[in-house]
Amino acid sequence: MGKFYRVNGSSTQHKGVTPDITFPSQFSAEKFGESSEKSALPWDQIQSSNFKKVADMSGVDKKLETLHETRIKNSLEYKYLKEDIEEAQKDEDVKISLELNKFKKEKDDNLKKNRERINALLKLQGKPAWEEGKPQPKMDLDFVKDESAKVMTDYIINFANKNKDG
Repeated sequence: MGKFYRVNGSSTQHKGVTPDITFPSQFSAEKFGESSEKSALPWDQIQSSNFKKVADMSGVDKKLETLHETRIKNSLEYKYLKEDIEEAQKDEDVKISLELNKFKKEKDDNLKKNRERINALLKLQGKPAWEEGKPQPKMDLDFVKDESAKVMTDYIINFANKNKDG
C-alpha cells in the first residue's frame, strides 16, 4: 500500500489526476478504478510543497481542448469508438441467441458491420478494400495514440516556444 501526493498537497486517491484533454472510454473509473476497491485509501491533503511554476498554462488547456474537439468531431475512428462504448454500456450481459437461424443472422450482421468499418478506415488511408474470402488486412490503427500525438503537436506548435523564455 502506498499513498501518493501531488506538489499541491492533494492525494491522488479516489480522484486521480484530472486530464487536461479527455478521451471517451468504455471503462468508468468508479467501476474499474482504485475507488471500486474495498481497501482503497481515503483522499486527503497535506501541506503543499514549495514549488514554482515554470510556465503560465492558463488558456492553453482550453485552446488544446478546442483543437482536439474540432478534430474528432468528424473523425470516423471516434464515431466508431463512441458507438462501441454506447453498445457496451447498453448490454453488460452478452446475450447470444440459442436459435440457430437468429444466431447465424446476428453473427453475419456483426461480420458485415466489422467489414464495412474496416473498409471505410482502409479507404481513409488510401488502401484497397478487404475482399470477401481473403484474410483480414493488418490494421495498425490506434487513433487514441494518434490523437494524443496531435494534441502534443498542437501544444508544441502553438505554445511551447512562447513559454520557453517566460
